[in-house]
Amino acid sequence: INLLGQTLFDRAKGVRSESRAAERDELLRQAVAKFEKTLTIDSEDVTAHYNLALLHERLGDEKKAAEYREFHARYKPDDNATDRA
Repeated sequence: INLLGQTLFDRAKGVRSESRAAERDELLRQAVAKFEKTLTIDSEDVTAHYNLALLHERLGDEKKAAEYREFHARYKPDDNATDRA
């Protein structure tokens, strides 16, 4: 599911023309739906939270983007802990 969400997000990034803004926004909303579906299966999925933060930022919803950034920070593994172990 995350791979499909990422593919839709990548396709949206490729739409740069303002005349195709509606198409880009639709791809972004479809990507949001896929990553949200992932969270219904695994509410701590780091990849989904990270991408949802980026997607909501692009869609102009800074409040939701901040919320997903917070979740991402909460569930992201501590890279330094692995190095120390």
